[in-house]
Amino acid sequence: MMTFEDACISCGRGLASWERNRAECLDCREIACETYSDDHADVTTEDYTS
Repeated sequence: MMTFEDACISCGRGLASWERNRAECLDCREIACETYSDDHADVTTEDYTS
């Protein structure tokens, strides 16, 4: 019989009960969000109101 384990696809850590049905744990998701925001921190937007 095959058993399934809820584990993060990035770090392999077992997922907590509130993290079930997600691909990554909250720690890895936060790292991804921080990395994404850092990549776009220097992007300037055009001001079309003036």
